[in-house]
Amino acid sequence: MIVRQVRKMKMASNVVSLCEKNPAAINSIAALADAYLRFKGIVDNISLISQSQMKITKGVTLDKNIRKEVLSEIIMKVANGLRSYAHVKNDVNLETEVGFSVSILKRMRNNFLLANGRIVQVRGNLYAFDLEDYGVDAALLAALGNKLDDYDERMTAPRRAIIDKKTATAMLKIRMAEMDDVMKNLMDKMVFLLADEHSEFKALYKLARRQHKFRTKKRKSHVKTGKGMLL
Repeated sequence: MIVRQVRKMKMASNVVSLCEKNPAAINSIAALADAYLRFKGIVDNISLISQSQMKITKGVTLDKNIRKEVLSEIIMKVANGLRSYAHVKNDVNLETEVGFSVSILKRMRNNFLLANGRIVQVRGNLYAFDLEDYGVDAALLAALGNKLDDYDERMTAPRRAIIDKKTATAMLKIRMAEMDDVMKNLMDKMVFLLADEHSEFKALYKLARRQHKFRTKKRKSHVKTGKGMLL
């Protein structure tokens, strides 16, 4: 939410709170009661959209980072077995191919991490029988394949999350406009028609509606000249 929207939502929450405390005034005019129920539904929906908007990208990025760490660890377990096997067999090419550390893996970009992981997976399956003596069994190789597939799927999650966030932002704008419409064209007019016995509520409602309009004015900067004059 932008600052203007936050102010408007604070005002709307205050209006809801005020109306909830004054059911007699709200229910004294059927049209006002209906408008208020619609207004409250929109306010609740905006709150949900706002909460989801904040969680979308943060949650996805955190999830992807955790999965990257787990994937790096399992790649390294298989790579260590391959490297030990290559050293014994004096296979310099294989030893070089899988010669990276877990810290290097964790710093790799997603596509490089996946590419190196696939190399380790292919080499692991190729030497699967011999690798059992080096602590790499079929279960570990299967786990590596599953983690690689899962991470490949999750790579696009942040991009999808950004799209979801844009959708939520657009929906937020629409719902805010609906909220404004209900307040200006229904609630404000109906509250104005309330009987004198609800005058206190009318005054508080008017005050609550004005709250989001208050803005802080920018101070003009003054520069003193050598003669003490302000410019």
